[in-house]
Amino acid sequence: MTRKMLSSKGPRADLSIFGQRDIEVNVKTVAQAIAYLLGKSDEPLTRLKVQKLLYLADRECLDQTGFPITNDSYFHMKFGPVLSHTLNLMSGDSKDEYWDQWVWTEGSNDNNQLICVQAGNYNRDTLDHLSDFEIGVLDDVWEKFGGMEPFALSDYTHTLPEHIPTETREHLPVVGILVALGYDQESARDQAADIVNF
Repeated sequence: MTRKMLSSKGPRADLSIFGQRDIEVNVKTVAQAIAYLLGKSDEPLTRLKVQKLLYLADRECLDQTGFPITNDSYFHMKFGPVLSHTLNLMSGDSKDEYWDQWVWTEGSNDNNQLICVQAGNYNRDTLDHLSDFEIGVLDDVWEKFGGMEPFALSDYTHTLPEHIPTETREHLPVVGILVALGYDQESARDQAADIVNF
């Protein structure tokens, strides 16, 4: 199937539907997306579950618009696709002052680590790096996958056509995700370039 490229030149690409953007991974957007997802849960979520929900939200946004929510880079890992910089923030391998104002972790530094949101930070007015469209994508992903156990969600991501099972850490190019979503190779490469330049 050949899919029309949804770039800034395409008829559906209204970039005003997105929240504020940085050139690289937008830590503010990621932190706020996690806060929003946690606000929909009755309890803290594990690192594994948050990773999978964010990946699926990025994937859904790519499918609908040609652009992800987070601008993160992706890797294949043992338990499915991950958002690389977000994982580094969760594990403490990367530090960011804004992240620390929104998100904290509890427990062991593994897939069972709990991700929590700082009290008082979450409400719609303060989610200024998420657009209504992006929140709608997060709502859809939560409705479909929020009730799944973390490792069941991990197993689900293993069924996605772009994922390659691995015991290590291998780069998952956004081109591969776009092709899995129906783009041809040329359109996928062009759209990946548009994402970098967004």
